Amino acid sequence: MSGPVRPSRRLAVRGGDRLLELRAVPGKGRGVFARRPIPAGRLLCRCPTIRLGFEDCERLDRTALAKHFFTGDGPEFEAWLALGLLTLVNHARPSNADWRYVDGGPLGCLVELVSVRPIAAGEEVTIDYNTPLWFEPLP
Repeated sequence: MSGPVRPSRRLAVRGGDRLLELRAVPGKGRGVFARRPIPAGRLLCRCPTIRLGFEDCERLDRTALAKHFFTGDGPEFEAWLALGLLTLVNHARPSNADWRYVDGGPLGCLVELVSVRPIAAGEEVTIDYNTPLWFEPLP
């Protein structure tokens, strides 16, 4: 049996070419960072989602997950909880990445995180949340 798990300030994300890593960010909690330079237009990660109903969202609004699911802007109610790195990407305006929904066929709706400009090694990957903010953004 191994010893206790020691906390780490950095954790390389498994899979692919280990392009991204999680880090502690003072004042923000956690953030996603580039491990090496990333060109504009690069797919950073693809995340599966869980489709949520209206009642699910009402319940989640009373939990720590309240600000971690996405709602659509179509005529019918649509909402998804992304699994994976996307939910750990912090907000910034302007951002250096964006997300897009893709049809995953039998896998359901997927969300892709894509760089919108070059991102330097060690730079935090950010997205614009495109919603009224519930916090005061840090510079």
